[in-house]
Amino acid sequence: MMTRMARPRSFDERAVVEAAKNCFWGRGYEATALGDLEAATGVGRSSLYLRFGSKRALFEAALEAYEKNCIEPLLVPLEAQGAGLPEVAGYFTTLSALFRGWWGRRGCMMVNAIAELAGPDDGFAGFASRFMDRYRAAFSSALSFAAASGDIQRAAVSRRAKLLTASAIGAWVVVRADPATAAAYCRAVSSEIRSWASPGVPR
Repeated sequence: MMTRMARPRSFDERAVVEAAKNCFWGRGYEATALGDLEAATGVGRSSLYLRFGSKRALFEAALEAYEKNCIEPLLVPLEAQGAGLPEVAGYFTTLSALFRGWWGRRGCMMVNAIAELAGPDDGFAGFASRFMDRYRAAFSSALSFAAASGDIQRAAVSRRAKLLTASAIGAWVVVRADPATAAAYCRAVSSEIRSWASPGVPR
């Protein structure tokens, strides 16, 4: 009599990735054990390995879900047609508000991962680079429209896009240690951006 092999239990992949995302986000990659992922997702490690192949692959799926569901909504206003200095300033105002809530306690999952893995883990460099490129492109898009509208000089677009990217990433780093200070930094950056369009301010 032929013995049938047991099939792995089916599960909702999106729900599993979401649960894993929250687990990695709260603990970090290295500190998250397979047992933690089993408990968070309700799925056994054999099924997780069968579907994702490794803890690292599940982590990368979680990062992609985080970027799509958490970071993209913050950047979409900057990338919209006609976005300009108000939207750029608004990004930092939004961060300031977010930092007063639970985001202030957890920070940005991607920035946390960059701080943990980008140096010693060369395989993570591509994720970090794409993440920062997305920020630069979003700021550059809005600043380019601001330049077309005469609010800033076109020659300043690239330099200021890099400056704002560094400011955003820096705020996400500071918020883990001091949410109130990070929120204040964001308000200051927002105010500075709004001043770029003021008459008489060097551009």
